[in-house]
Parts: sequence; C-alpha cells; structure tokens
Amino acid sequence: MSVDQNARAQFIATGRLPSGSKRLVELDALRGIAIALVVAFHYLSAHAVPDQNVWLAALGQTFTAGWAGVDLFFVLSGFLIGSILLENAGAANFFQAFYVRRAARLLPLYLLVYLVYLLAKPLLLAHPTAAGQWLVQGSNGSLPDWSYLLYVQNIFQGFSSNWGGHWMAPTWSLAVEEQFYLVAPLLIFLVPRERLAVWLGGLILASLLCRCALLLGTADWIPGYVLLPSRADALLIGMAGALAVSDARCRQWLAAQRDWFGVGLRVTGALLVAVTIANVNSHHWLMATAGHTVIAVLSLIVIFAALFSDGWFCRVVLRNQYLIGLGQISYAVYLLHQPMQGLVALAADGRWVNLADRHDLSIAFLACVATVCLARISAVWLERPLLSLGHRVQFNKAGRVPQAA
Repeated sequence: MSVDQNARAQFIATGRLPSGSKRLVELDALRGIAIALVVAFHYLSAHAVPDQNVWLAALGQTFTAGWAGVDLFFVLSGFLIGSILLENAGAANFFQAFYVRRAARLLPLYLLVYLVYLLAKPLLLAHPTAAGQWLVQGSNGSLPDWSYLLYVQNIFQGFSSNWGGHWMAPTWSLAVEEQFYLVAPLLIFLVPRERLAVWLGGLILASLLCRCALLLGTADWIPGYVLLPSRADALLIGMAGALAVSDARCRQWLAAQRDWFGVGLRVTGALLVAVTIANVNSHHWLMATAGHTVIAVLSLIVIFAALFSDGWFCRVVLRNQYLIGLGQISYAVYLLHQPMQGLVALAADGRWVNLADRHDLSIAFLACVATVCLARISAVWLERPLLSLGHRVQFNKAGRVPQAA
C-alpha cells in the first residue's frame, strides 16, 4: 500500500475532503488506533480475571483505557460528517444525498450481522452453552431484537442497565451515531454558519451537563455513557473541528501551531498512561462527568496533529501501512469482533468468555485473526461495491437552496 501525502496537502489548502480513490490516510491510521484500542479492551481487559493469572492480569491492566477508542471514533465521525455537511450545505438534494450515502456505507454489513444474529439466536438458545448465552443474552438477558433494527438499543441499555447479548452489544455506539445523523444535517441547514460556533459550544456544554445530571439522577453510569444527549459532546467537538478547518484563516493559524500539537500529543499520551495506572475505567465518576469531554478535546488535538503536524507521530505512526489498512476495515472489525470472540469460544469449549488462562488467550488471538480476515473480505466484496453505488448520488451544488439567515 502506498501512502499518498498529496491528499493531506490538498485538504490543508482547501479544507475539503479528498474525493474518489484519494483518502486522508492519517485519519485512517487514527481509526486503526481507535479500533485496536477497542478490540484490546474487549479481548484482554473487559473479561480479565485478575486472580487467576498475574501475567494476564497485567496484560488486561495495560489496556484498561481501551474504551477511549470509542471516544476517538466519535470525534472522528463528528469531524468527517461535519466536513461533508459544511462543504455541501445548501445543495438542492442536501438531505437525500447525505442519507443515501450514509445508508450505503453503514447499513449493508450492519444488517447482515443483525440477520445472522437473528438466525443464530434460537439455535444458541435451543442448545444452551455458556458461550452461547454470552453471545445472545449476556449476564442479564437479551434486549428486544427490533431495537437493533431501529437503532434504539442504546436507549434500552441505558434505562435497563443491561448490555444484552455481546453479539450486538457494541452497536450502542452505532446507535448514538445514527441518531446524531438525524440531528446534524438539520443543525447545519438551519443555523447560519457565522452562528454555528456558538450553537456548537452551547450544545457541547448541554451534553456535559446532561451526563452529570444522569449520573446524579440515576446513580448509574450507563445512561450517561450510552445515550445520545449525554454523548453528543464528542461528536459536536468533532464538528467544531470541521468548522474550524473550513475557514482559510483558521487553517493557516492551525498550521502555525504544529509545535503545540506535539505538546498536545504528549499530554494525551501522559493522560492515557495515568488513566491506565490509576485504573480509571469508563464508569469511574471522573469519566461519567467531565472525563469524556476532556478525552474528546484531546482527540480533536490528535486529529489536528494528524492533519497539520509533520512530527514523528505523523511520519512514523500515522503513515504506518498496517495501521492505515486496519483503519480502512475498522467498521467491519468493530461489528464482528465480539461475535467472533463468542463463536470461537463456542467452537473451542463453550465456556463463558473470560481471560483467565493461556487457553482463553489463544481464543482471543484466534478470534482477532478471524475478525480481521472477515473484515477484509467484507470490505472488498460487500462494503466498497455498495459504497461506490451509493456515491453515485452526488450533492447537487448547482441547484443550491438558501440556508437560514
């Protein structure tokens, strides 16, 4: 895989995302980092049994902050979707083109994973095993199957404090993003650009306050973690970043701050190390209040560093071909890694998914290999062809409609 650096230079010059086969590979690499963090957290940390093996316990502790990968995904999504919406605001088919292209990108694989889940669930329940229960019922029973189809599973998870079966459990974050996609185009369409920064700032603050209120009102971290109003701050911070780089003067200023972005990268790395050592997980009160907002701001700084800095992080890490390749299949990896973990455990011995011994570690390794292989197949044979089909619907900029004044 060759790394095309011209796409980044073009983006810095124009503020527009590259089209066609060109990609901002630095952002692909950030996706690769994000999905690696999430998979490492789920495979090595979330199900670790500390009192069984001291080495595996230390391995799990190493990736205890892997949940931050989801926060990075949210900010990346907000940044990229904000860039698309700002560039095409006022197009005559603004909403139609946006939703057709989003559906072509997200729905095919999601619906396939959901369909296989529906087919497998009765079979797993008819022949009960611990691994089968882990996949479709989890610790507290399954959620309504239709909730996944309508992208409202996060609402059930939030108000029941039940993740449901692990097969579909990670899709809560996809539900948050899909719900955000219903709001973001309206925000761009209705709010004049000169007032958009104020609106974004107010909504970010409102989201932070909502998360704090949910923690105080329910004494439970899960609602504030999975519901759109309390997690929109990360997506909106990403959109604020997109608004910043859409302005030529602001881009010039950001390009002049490249040395400071290096400082921001070091601060981000130090904070993640501190969070790991202190074992601050996603339901710690710090995270359940302002912590996710801080992580989102730092994630935006990392994105700016990827776009405007030429330091070692960009040269060595963000142009690494393996990270870029992983980032390009990250959506499929995210959807498939939990089902594959459970299915490999089911095929091996049917035990509940844990990380207590070397046998469990081998299951995690095999599941990781199988996930990446399937994700690659999905990208080549399913996602890319349908995405190309969806992109035939172009934004009609020639027939612009007036935005709100």
